[in-house]
Amino acid sequence: MKKYCLLLFINLCCLNYFSQVSQTRGGILAQEYSKELTEYKVKSFIVNDVFQLKEYDVIALEVNSITASKSGELTSVVYKSKYQDKKGLILGFYGSYVNEFNLSYIGYSFKNMDFEKAKEFFDGIDVVLKDNDIFFNPTSEAIISPDLNIVFKFDDITLIFYKGSLNVNLIRVIWKDYDSEWSLTNLKTTQKRFNKFFN
Repeated sequence: MKKYCLLLFINLCCLNYFSQVSQTRGGILAQEYSKELTEYKVKSFIVNDVFQLKEYDVIALEVNSITASKSGELTSVVYKSKYQDKKGLILGFYGSYVNEFNLSYIGYSFKNMDFEKAKEFFDGIDVVLKDNDIFFNPTSEAIISPDLNIVFKFDDITLIFYKGSLNVNLIRVIWKDYDSEWSLTNLKTTQKRFNKFFN
């Protein structure tokens, strides 16, 4: 019996050690990825892939993870640097995968959009929302088929807008091998905080 108690204790300690969301927020079932983890990892991506710093380069960099989906699979991050005159939006994607040895792991990748590309992205979404107002307006009395989807393709990202339970507007965000879910509220919050960060 002591062996089982000791094994249970060690397992709980390991779960606490390997989860990136504090145990007080997630308990034993804490997420493997979070807004804080994305902000930590994205800095390396920005420095190495976006800015491509060379030896002895020194820059001041502002980074802020502005929203994360409820599942943690999709996080939006804004960045800017006056010295490099670069700014933009990064979408951080996380997902669970199984390799050829049947071992599961967490994969992640970042999609960078410079400031102008990100503005195009949000402008395109605004057009989709405006042109399909009857679909997105929760006060609309029109009967919308639960099978109706609105699809928006931008660059290499596909957004599929659909109705979830209780008529909630949800968005599947598909990029490369990642398929994440976002709510319309997440999207609007991202856009609002994006504009506030750069004003």
